[in-house]
Amino acid sequence: VIFVDDETNEETTCFLFAVFASTGLQNTCGTVQLAGFLRCGCLTAPEPECTLCSDGRFFGDTALENKTVSLGEDQFTCGELPFIAAGFPAGPLCSGVQTTAGQECGCPSTNASECTLCADGS
Repeated sequence: VIFVDDETNEETTCFLFAVFASTGLQNTCGTVQLAGFLRCGCLTAPEPECTLCSDGRFFGDTALENKTVSLGEDQFTCGELPFIAAGFPAGPLCSGVQTTAGQECGCPSTNASECTLCADGS
């Protein structure tokens, strides 16, 4: 079981995700493949264009996995948001998710400087 809908108690299984993947909806492929890797035993992790954390990590603080965060008019947990972010293309929508939901879920601040005195980061 990948997800259980809190309202209907319906279970989404790996089989259903595999069927969904075969429909060819390109804008959901990253989400489906990430679920396959994390929850269904797929051996290769996808390389999504968008991750929840701007530093490339899928998850923020795992202690916040059950925290509820608003994304538009919808509510998601920090445990669900990496799957949502993986379905977005790189660009403004991805950056918006990282800035808002990413920070609420414990990702490092996007305001941190990426420049260091030495080129090797020391």
